[in-house]
Amino acid sequence: LAGALNTRKLWGWSTDPEADKSEAIAHAKTALRLGSQDALVLALSALVLANQSGEIELADSLLDEAIRLDPNGITGWTWAGWTKGCLGDHQTAIDYLQRALKLNPLDPRIFFVQCGQSLAHFFLGSYQEGLKCATDALRHHPSWVLALRAAMACHAMLGNIEAAHKLWRQVALLSPS
Repeated sequence: LAGALNTRKLWGWSTDPEADKSEAIAHAKTALRLGSQDALVLALSALVLANQSGEIELADSLLDEAIRLDPNGITGWTWAGWTKGCLGDHQTAIDYLQRALKLNPLDPRIFFVQCGQSLAHFFLGSYQEGLKCATDALRHHPSWVLALRAAMACHAMLGNIEAAHKLWRQVALLSPS
């Protein structure tokens, strides 16, 4: 339930974002109390806490434990990669996200992994590789605004201003605010 409320709020589907945020956090904390030895519970609760309450360091430690409990779980590696990126450890983020990609390259949510890689490469100054990863993510989910923004930023840094401007128009249509 925490994960569903988190998704609903993040994707703009919520009719009451503040209520969804509050409920998502409460359900994530309940899940942690009830399933502290379950890697998926740890990973999804960490995702909710990172996104909804900004508890990045707590999420990072929960994700480390999720990976320890299930080293073959794509969810733990994926969100740990994103969390490492949020903490500024972009090379570790790339390594974790690459591990997630290897674990399940056909996962329908692989665009999360590819976009995370794109952002990490961007922040390391590897704009060409970042653009490749963003393009891969957009192949799976062409209207995901975060991947469009990553591609736009990489294009701009590579000097491809016309391509960046074209993506900006697409982002502005999908996310006018």
